Amino acid sequence: MLAVTDAAALAAAILQGQGPGYHQLFPAAPAPYLALPVADIVREFYPQVPLRVPPADLRSLVDISAIERALGWRPADVDPLADRA
Repeated sequence: MLAVTDAAALAAAILQGQGPGYHQLFPAAPAPYLALPVADIVREFYPQVPLRVPPADLRSLVDISAIERALGWRPADVDPLADRA
């Protein structure tokens, strides 16, 4: 999930900073609105998946480090569901 404001900021970063060629991006926001902490979800449902960082450092179920390196973009810590009635 991604807040609209983060999606707009990502689109701007792509237009301003993407180099030539094909790039496949899979953006995601941090997940503070999940019922369980991300580390607990990973331990319970993905115990066989090797981790690149300690479980306590996980902020999302999606690794966006490639987007961060390529474009300098990071999502804001915004709950994408917050503005739903």
